[in-house]
Amino acid sequence: MLEPATEQVICQALQEARENIEVCGFLLRDRSNAQIFLRVWNSSPGPSQFSITRGELERVSKYADRCGCKLEAFLHSHASSLDLSPEDKRMLLSGTIPWVIVRKGSNKLEQRWHEREVSEDHP
Repeated sequence: MLEPATEQVICQALQEARENIEVCGFLLRDRSNAQIFLRVWNSSPGPSQFSITRGELERVSKYADRCGCKLEAFLHSHASSLDLSPEDKRMLLSGTIPWVIVRKGSNKLEQRWHEREVSEDHP
């Protein structure tokens, strides 16, 4: 669940984003258990998709190590659906943390958490 302060930060990022450009980032927990949204640069040139460079992933990892934060989830926005795209599902299964899809609702931020399902193909 997103905490109210985190929701505000994400709403601000959605306001600032160009139309149909997905906002991406990681949810972390600091030593005091406060939730942090660490936005990453979406390097995808196209709308309604995202790409994150290795450098951005390294920046998140270094920040988490330096601040003693734990990775809680990966978050990105969709323009309409809160469902995972086929590519999102593939990436979720290859990772170890949940994914959160958010979108602007009529008067609030809508969110859906997606947990990694363990199967014989994906331990």
